[in-house]
Amino acid sequence: MFLAEGEEVTLENLLYGLLVNSGNDAATAIAEYIDGSKEQFAIRMNEFVRDKVGVTQTHFTNPHGLPDPNHYTTARDMAFIAKYAMKNDLFRQIVSTKTKPWTGKEWKSELVNHNKLLWSYEGANGIKNGYTNAAGFTLVSSARRGDTELIGVILKASSNNELYADMTELLDYGFENFESRLVMAKGEQKSFNINQKERVFYSQEPIWLTLHKGIDPVLTVDDEGSLYVQNSPLISSSEAIATLYPVKQEQEQVPDLSELPMKIMETSAPDRKSPWTIAITGVWFLQLAFMFMLILAIRRKKKSLKRNRYYE
Repeated sequence: MFLAEGEEVTLENLLYGLLVNSGNDAATAIAEYIDGSKEQFAIRMNEFVRDKVGVTQTHFTNPHGLPDPNHYTTARDMAFIAKYAMKNDLFRQIVSTKTKPWTGKEWKSELVNHNKLLWSYEGANGIKNGYTNAAGFTLVSSARRGDTELIGVILKASSNNELYADMTELLDYGFENFESRLVMAKGEQKSFNINQKERVFYSQEPIWLTLHKGIDPVLTVDDEGSLYVQNSPLISSSEAIATLYPVKQEQEQVPDLSELPMKIMETSAPDRKSPWTIAITGVWFLQLAFMFMLILAIRRKKKSLKRNRYYE
């Protein structure tokens, strides 16, 4: 970017200088501002790609990528780092920018994106090219057509023309043979067989898969809700692609039995003013009077027997 000593630039403009114009001075300024030194920033970079992105074959020693014996990566790791970065809207905006007017402290010009595919390939929207004698010509590229977005990585090409020709063929092959599909919408519920038992899960986020055209995904879920795809050449069958959450089954409503006797009495008791109430009450009174008279008769009989025995 040809930054001048003591020049003050916004962090956003430094990012444009870094990603559009490949400014090594922008990378250095960003690293020293955030962590105090390029070395300390590299430590943060290594921790981030390991813990957040999940790559294991990459090690950074500086923020700009200039050669170092302990500075290395792989095409696969760069693809996963790029995939993670493309989730950030500002990053997407910057890497898809073709040109940007620039007014510096010592010069006025225009930042021009070095990624030629932005001008020549349908749907190209990033990401970054590079070159050193040690690494050769390198390119991490992305392109989107419809719902399908692909990322390609080429390292150590022998020339710039070879680099872009190979990347064009690589992306063409991807769009001709693969497509991205929404396999679960946000909040959608699906039933899965786990240990011969049907269980229902839902997704908190939309889940997309890129598969061979014409092939429906075969999905499985484990007890913890980890989702796997079993028929994708791009994803290992042991690599979880998302986390699903169990749908709580509605429990059957159980009545409160403590209230049941009172309710039965209240609903089954006859109307006290009805003829049936009077009839039932009368029968009950007659039975009670009959029992009372029977008891009195038995008592009199016993007394009579006692008197007869006395006179005899």
